[in-house]
Amino acid sequence: MVDLTTAMGMAQSSVSAHLAVLRECGLVVARPEARQMFYSLAHPDLPDLLTSSAEKILETTGSAEFRPDGEPDTP
Repeated sequence: MVDLTTAMGMAQSSVSAHLAVLRECGLVVARPEARQMFYSLAHPDLPDLLTSSAEKILETTGSAEFRPDGEPDTP
């Protein structure tokens, strides 16, 4: 948890809440060891799958633009 809070610059309570949601969704597994908890991806191939999906979307749409309002760009 300390490594995650440091890397993300977030409070421990926030990281803990996010990890709880990820565990409930089955995306993350936790392994207790002594007084520490170690987290890992439940499906180690997931980052590659997400990357290839994003690449396919970019290939199909030809756009990597992000609009915070979620609306598509208008010509």
